Amino acid sequence: MATIEDIQNVFNVGDQVETGGGNTYFEVVGFTDNSVRIRPINAQNERTLHYDKLLCVIHDFGGVNPDQIEVTVRQVLGRCGLTENVTEVYLYGMAREFISRNVISMERIEQEIYEQVAGLNEEEVVGYTGNHGEAPRSRAVVTVFRRDSRVIKAVLVRANGKCEECGNEAPFVRPDGSPYLEVHRGCSKLCVR
Repeated sequence: MATIEDIQNVFNVGDQVETGGGNTYFEVVGFTDNSVRIRPINAQNERTLHYDKLLCVIHDFGGVNPDQIEVTVRQVLGRCGLTENVTEVYLYGMAREFISRNVISMERIEQEIYEQVAGLNEEEVVGYTGNHGEAPRSRAVVTVFRRDSRVIKAVLVRANGKCEECGNEAPFVRPDGSPYLEVHRGCSKLCVR
């Protein structure tokens, strides 16, 4: 869950952020104990984004419809017991920017886990089954390569159920009974996964 400290660490005075409507920008001009002060670009008047409202929108960001920002931000705030009728597009823009700056790559998540695993010794983990609570979550961006289905089929036929890299039989069977092999790195080699 995001915190006030997270917001203060992600944004700096002078940062320019796109509004929720996407047609204008605002600038972060300062932080107080309970809010972020912003000023729309080409405007003189500052506005205040209260942390409780901003955190509510960040935590329920999926509940905001980008095509109906004002209405759906008010609905999200209502679920938090809050109201607003002036800064909805700024709250949405700030929340969107906060989330985009906090996305972690899958590679980084895996690297952190393997670094933690490498730091453990066997005696510490023998018999450990976990705390069985909810695991921490992170947002991640995943890039998926859409493979050419004809190349995949040609490679599977040529491989005849064996990995072309190591020569081993496929370790799994798909529900249709065919061997599970995967095209690796966009080339015609198969790699047992």
